Amino acid sequence: MGLAYGYFVIEDVSDEWKLTISTNSSDFNIYASFGAHANPNRLNHEMAFLNIPANKEIELTDKQFYGHQDVTVAFEILGFDEPTHTAHNNKMTINAQKDNGAMP
Repeated sequence: MGLAYGYFVIEDVSDEWKLTISTNSSDFNIYASFGAHANPNRLNHEMAFLNIPANKEIELTDKQFYGHQDVTVAFEILGFDEPTHTAHNNKMTINAQKDNGAMP
């Protein structure tokens, strides 16, 4: 499987917030590290959510990161079959809310 990455920074995690992530056709992993300039990945992270199946929604909230100022979240999408050189037709959906509204 080939990989694609995406990143999201949540500033001031002391506020109430919720990040909901899902994909429609590819499994994915999530890595999180503390700090706005962190670079979470397979080998360097504080939290990992692994092998999340396609069509399964995962929710991250401020409660999981209590006591930290900023958090960087990386999404690793398992979306390319290298042996057949075939990309999956995949859509990742990310919904971010903070204080009962959308995150900036």
